[in-house]
Amino acid sequence: MKKFLFLLLFSPLLFAQEGMFSKDPIINKENWNKQRVHWGYYLGFNSLDFKFDYLSVTEDIEVETTTGFNVGLIGNLRLTEYLDFRFEPGLYITQRNLTYPNIVDVGDRLREVKSTYIFFPLLLKYSALRTG
Repeated sequence: MKKFLFLLLFSPLLFAQEGMFSKDPIINKENWNKQRVHWGYYLGFNSLDFKFDYLSVTEDIEVETTTGFNVGLIGNLRLTEYLDFRFEPGLYITQRNLTYPNIVDVGDRLREVKSTYIFFPLLLKYSALRTG
């Protein structure tokens, strides 16, 4: 029964792969990747943290991570048929909450650290020959 259930669930996946990797694949916008310059954007989420290295043994500072937001642009310049140069500037916004156990006053025990990072990565992308 388990083998039958396994075949029933995964046989559609096998047949779906046949259309992508056959000798005559379905061509959708076949000249899109041959453009010299591509533009795009990305959106995402992040979760950043702190790492503390203590010189002496003390009570740990507790770090509560929260979910942040990423947004950026993508610029792709085609150098050769298989080599692309990418520039992906982006803005990362996040917040971390630090809790200090040693402080008596409850209002000063929690400290919110808001951070905004700007990235300017330069990437070199290699693409292999497509199947089919």
